[in-house]
Formats: sequence, structure tokens, C-alpha cells
Amino acid sequence: MAFVILLLYAALVFVTIKFKQVYTPAGVMVFLWTALNATLLIFFRDMVELKYSGLFYILAGVGIFFGGAILGKKTNKQNLETNQLQVNEKMIAPILCTLTLLGFIWPIYYIIAHGFSISNLFDLDELSEMTKEFSTERYTAEETIGYSKASQLLLIFTYTAPIIGGFCWLISNKIHSKITSILSVLPCIMITASQSTKMAMINALFFWLSGFLVSALSYNIKLKISIKSIIIGVSILSLFFAILFYSMLTRWGNNYDDNKIERTKITFFNYAYGSLLCFDYWFNDQIQNTDYSTVILQNAKLHRLGYLSNIENGVGVQFSEHIKAPSMEIYGNHLDECQYQAGKDYTVSFDVTSDVQPDSVKYSIFSTTTIPKGHLPLMIDSCKQTGLHTWHYQLSFNLDSNRLNVRTPDIILSYDSVKYVEITKLRIDTGSVAQPWINRGNNIFWHDDQLKYGVMTFCGIFNGLGLAKRQKGIYRDNVYFGRLDKTMRSNVYSIFRMLIDDFGIVGALVFLLLLGFASAKAIVFIKKRKMIFLCQAFLVAVYSYVMWGFGASIWAYTSIICAYGLAFFIFSILQKPLHGDTWVTKIAKILKPKQK
Repeated sequence: MAFVILLLYAALVFVTIKFKQVYTPAGVMVFLWTALNATLLIFFRDMVELKYSGLFYILAGVGIFFGGAILGKKTNKQNLETNQLQVNEKMIAPILCTLTLLGFIWPIYYIIAHGFSISNLFDLDELSEMTKEFSTERYTAEETIGYSKASQLLLIFTYTAPIIGGFCWLISNKIHSKITSILSVLPCIMITASQSTKMAMINALFFWLSGFLVSALSYNIKLKISIKSIIIGVSILSLFFAILFYSMLTRWGNNYDDNKIERTKITFFNYAYGSLLCFDYWFNDQIQNTDYSTVILQNAKLHRLGYLSNIENGVGVQFSEHIKAPSMEIYGNHLDECQYQAGKDYTVSFDVTSDVQPDSVKYSIFSTTTIPKGHLPLMIDSCKQTGLHTWHYQLSFNLDSNRLNVRTPDIILSYDSVKYVEITKLRIDTGSVAQPWINRGNNIFWHDDQLKYGVMTFCGIFNGLGLAKRQKGIYRDNVYFGRLDKTMRSNVYSIFRMLIDDFGIVGALVFLLLLGFASAKAIVFIKKRKMIFLCQAFLVAVYSYVMWGFGASIWAYTSIICAYGLAFFIFSILQKPLHGDTWVTKIAKILKPKQK
């Protein structure tokens, strides 16, 4: 399977070069997914379990996007115009300086809103403390300090600056313009350094490259790969990854040891390939149509059909209305406060509130020391109805000397039909001290078969219009993967799951075909000098969407969509054709007073 996938990607790369699509969005799409799949399958295949069905679907999506681009290029029957664009180079440095300075406002405001100062950025201990607080708040707080409608508007400048910076790098000849082009990424780097958010710095790189490639296409600049460019590119990427790795390491504080560095390396691998593996597992379950209630104990990587949230004295689960036959699985990670002892009785108890009584309730512990390791299913001792829709369950068990290290509890509830389930008062009684259940990343998930028709890909816009509510993190269902005691998890599924959620398995491929076709047409229009600035902004959007494709839809963020609009306006005032008028020059002529 791995060899076939690698061979097909190699063929795609060959065709991309042959059709001279290397620097187009289609070429970027091919090279990005070739690199991700090739490095995973060649170097890290032994670290994870692969299903391959999801990898083949991604390959099909990449090939269809490329096919759409070729189709868009071939349907052009007219000769391209030779009318050249003219740049007002005097405006480059002032515009970039203005955008960069405005881009600093939001990260500075965010730091001050949390009671820190800019001087904290220059002290490693204080910087580490600041990033830890920001990371904790980002993953646990219901509302984040410093985020508001007004602050999100300021992010527009933060993201527009690198777009224009990359665009101006090739077309500027003055040193100060080149310098301001490079400095345009600093606001995003400041966000990553202070908040330990990788997305901001990745955005800066992708936006800068998007503007750079659009500039090359607009001005017919031939990009040549030389030894010097390779060295510069490798150096920039090495520095980029080093900063990202350090920002992840700072989450541990300022005291690092070998264990923390090793765990950060695993996390780094998880961020690099987690989306590929998540989609592979998720897509495999989609086409297998797994019977969750019968095999969920046998495979912890199956669907989990809901989201677990903290409520008073326990956890609650809310299902979508169309859920028909859910099975829920709760993972109880290690309870550090509870030390298990041999020869001692333990009691687990919890209450279930639901529309109907569960068809079955199973409990299991997961041994980490016995051979063979695995689930030890145990039966519930007693069930007692304590209210109209509430049942109390209790289980007692005893661990021998070989089963001291266990993860508990794992609870599975099966239903024929249910809309709401609440699990409360989940406790482990050691015989002396009753330990409350601690919620540490435990979750259960729902599987939604209803198409969203763009809500996932453009969720920021739908949320802004009040048509859909946006959730933190987009997806809450995690996939567990990994081998050799390096178990990892992720809830990032790439753009391919979002497209399938929106348009279905076939509809997602149609969307990619049309997007590839539109990207090729935009390039043709730019070369024909038709709708130049609109097509430039559109291509920036497509480039960044493709580059971010391994993570999620970059079009899901309203501030980024607005940044494309601001980039369109700046493209309009920064350049013009040598012959003919644009909407800007037409307005200028209308407003210009007539000479007597």
C-alpha cells in the first residue's frame, strides 16, 4: 500500500513539472501532500498504525485539484496580452510600515490585557510564565481575555502585512523596501513568542509565500532553483521549525529535562503528521460503517459519538437530535491521587440521567503492567433506579499484585435511541478516601451524517452571520494513534474532513475540481490583465488555503477573510497597467478637477 501511494505521488510530481505547474496552487498542492506522505511512509511508518483508505482519498483529492487546474488552463483559447503592470515603488515602504505597525497593536493589547508588559518578552523566566498562562487559558477558559470583535479587526492588519510583504519582495528594487518586506512577519512572530500559538507564525510564512508567488505570476518573473536559493530556503525552514519547537518547549516552563524534550519531540511529530493520521482513521470508519456498540471495547480508535463537558459533580453529554443509536466511551486517564494497592477492594459508582435506560453498561480497566496488556472487562454489580430518568450504577473490584498500574475508569453506555445523556457523581472509593473523577482530556463524540454545505469550511462567516455557532477547536473528537509506547492523539483532520462534512465524499472532490479550475482561470485573467487585483487577492486566498490544507480550513477565520479584502484594496492602489484604466484610476479621473 505504502509503495503504491508513493509511486502515485511520484507520478503526480512528474506531471506537475511536465505541465509547468510547479509554482501554481495546483503545484503547491501536489508538493505539499507528496512531502507529508513521503516522509511519513518512508521514515515514520513503524511508529503508527495506518489504515490507508484515508491516504488514498487525499491522493485522489490532490489529483482532482490538479486536474481541475489543467482543465482551466486548457480551456483558454485566446492569446495572453503583453500589457505590463506598473508598481508605485514609492508607496511600498510606507504601506508596509503602516501595516506592520498596525499589526503589532493586537499582540501588544493582548499582553497588556492579561497584566503583563512588553518587557516580559525579553526575560526567559517571565516569558515562559506568560506563555504558560496564555496556553492554559486558551484550552480551559470559556472566554479568553483580550478577544473581542474590535480586537479581531486589528488582526486583519497582522495578517495583511505578510501578504503584501511577500508580494513586494520581487517587485521592489530598493533596500529599505526589501527590509520592510521581511519585517512584515514580525507581528505574527510576536504572537507566537508571547502566546505559544503556532498558527500565527505558520500563517506569517504561508501568507508571505502566497504573496510572493502571486507576484511572480503577475509579473512573469521566472523563479529558478539554485544552490543559493536551496541553502536560503533550508536555513529559513530550519529557523522556523526551531522557533516552533522552542515555543512548544516553553509550555513546560523554564526548567527542561530530557523527558520533557523527548515528549516535546513526540508532540512535534503529532503536530506534523497528526492531521494525516486523524483523517486516515476517521475516513476508514466512515467507509466501514462500524457497529460502535459491539466492537468499541475491542478497538479504542473507533468513533466516539458525543462531547463530554464538565458539569457540577461530574460530566455531561449533549447529543445532536438526529442521533439514533449512539454508544459512548469515557476514558479515565491516570488518577494521580489514587494509589491502587493489592488485596484491597475498590468501588466505582456513578449516576446516569437519560431519556431512557441504557441497553447495556460496561466497565473496564486497562492494565499497563500485566502481560498481555489490555482491557479487563468487568460487569456492573448493581443498578438501581433513583429517579424518573436516573439510574445509579455500582461496581466493586479487587486488584492483585500484578495489576497495580491501571487506567480507570473506562465506561461504555449503549443505547437504541437517545437524545440526552448526563453522567454525574462518578467516583472511585478506595475504601478509605473517596476520590472524585478527574476530567483530563476525556471525551466522547458524535458522528454527524448531515451535510453542512460550507458551514465547516467557512464557519467564521456563518458564525458572524448568526447562521451557525462556532465551537472552539472546530473538532472535539480525538483520534489515538502511535506505537512503541508513544501513544499520541489529535483532533485535527485536514481540509478533507471539513469538505466531506460540508459536501459529502463525492461532493468534496467536485469542490476541489472547481477550485483547481478557478485557480487556473485566475492566473489566465491576471495575464490577460482582466480583474487583476481581484484575481490576485483570490489567488492569495487559494495559495494559503492549500498550504494550510494539512491542518484545517484557513477560510474558517473571519479576520483572515477580511485580510484578503484589505489585500485586494492595497493591490489596487499599489499597481496599475501601463495602458488602460482600473477602478482606482477611473475614480481618480472622476474626482480630479477639470482644468480651465
